[in-house]
Amino acid sequence: MIGNNTDEAVDLLRKSLALSTQMDDKLHTLYAYREMRIAEKLRGNIAESLNYAEKEIALSEIIQNENEKNEVALEKAHLHSYKMEIELESLKEKEKLHQLELAKKNSEIESSGQARIISELELDKK
Repeated sequence: MIGNNTDEAVDLLRKSLALSTQMDDKLHTLYAYREMRIAEKLRGNIAESLNYAEKEIALSEIIQNENEKNEVALEKAHLHSYKMEIELESLKEKEKLHQLELAKKNSEIESSGQARIISELELDKK
């Protein structure tokens, strides 16, 4: 539409730009800036085209920074999740160890009880 009816395209792009800015929709705002830059260049408004190019670059940098922050946050979440999994496995291993120690103590108590019974029986025989 820009090549065929540039004036109408610019009007629609301005409306699109206003809506996307109002909604804080950065991707659509970026698209509108890019198309406005192209349209203004075709209309011969080099200064206006340059203005939209600068806005396009600035918004691209903002989007890139947000994406990088999101990636860092995602990696931190993965790292935290991995750390929690390791801690959980460690706790499970400790619990198994405690269960084995408890079974050993119970076995010792049972052996001690049996030894006491044997001793009592031997004393009763005498």
